[in-house]
Amino acid sequence: MVTITVLLRPLLFASFHFTCLGWTPCPQSVPTVSVVSRCPSTEKEWISAAGKKNCRALRKSQNCSEDGNFVYHCVLNQEATELMEVCAPIWYMAGYCARFSIADKRLINDPRMDCTDFVSPCPRRFPSNESYKYQMCYNKIYEANTYINDRAKMDVTTIALVCLLAFFGTTTIVLLILIFLGYKKHEFCVSSPCKRRGEKEDDTYDDVI
Repeated sequence: MVTITVLLRPLLFASFHFTCLGWTPCPQSVPTVSVVSRCPSTEKEWISAAGKKNCRALRKSQNCSEDGNFVYHCVLNQEATELMEVCAPIWYMAGYCARFSIADKRLINDPRMDCTDFVSPCPRRFPSNESYKYQMCYNKIYEANTYINDRAKMDVTTIALVCLLAFFGTTTIVLLILIFLGYKKHEFCVSSPCKRRGEKEDDTYDDVI
């Protein structure tokens, strides 16, 4: 029994250390946070995005994890309302969509988004930097962004249509007013004053002759 305990002790210590490491805040991650409209959906896109983020340059200056463990992530924010890129230590997710908490300064497991229940489920354990494989986690964000973009386009179209209708409406009203005034002027001249003025001018012309 003592022998088994002695043999298991290093494993228990390693497990405890790994767990604590994952839950340890990483202040160096917070300045690297940037909100994005979409995350990589393939390994090729992930490699390209990771190269642009260049988390490798920060590996030596951070003390949150081993150098090779401080890598690029594209995950949900804590409220699952935005997508963000961040350099952070790899953390194993327990079947939940990966989120980064700025307040906690680390990746978190949040049972409110259980990705094992999705149509294309995630495994019950996967590394956080492989979140791109489970796009269902991002669908609500993409749907919200699509709705906002469509709404913005509709608003622009509506404003343009209203302006166009207002222009034609104003032009039509002005033309109608001018036509009405022209008609009234003609009617006024035909009735008497203009006619008498014309007759006087004719009489004056006859007298001169």
